Amino acid sequence: MKTKAQIIKNTVNGIFVKGLIKAKGWTKAQAAEYVEAWLHCGKSISFGEFMEAQA
Repeated sequence: MKTKAQIIKNTVNGIFVKGLIKAKGWTKAQAAEYVEAWLHCGKSISFGEFMEAQA
């Protein structure tokens, strides 16, 4: 089973988040904060859906 840190790292290094980092000018640490918030949101939604709800 993957740890929370592994999930965050894999998600931040994924194509979708790399695009967000570039488009929004985030650091990897800022992106990781959003990924962690997504993991703790308590809803069964994709990261993309989570980011749309944040806008």
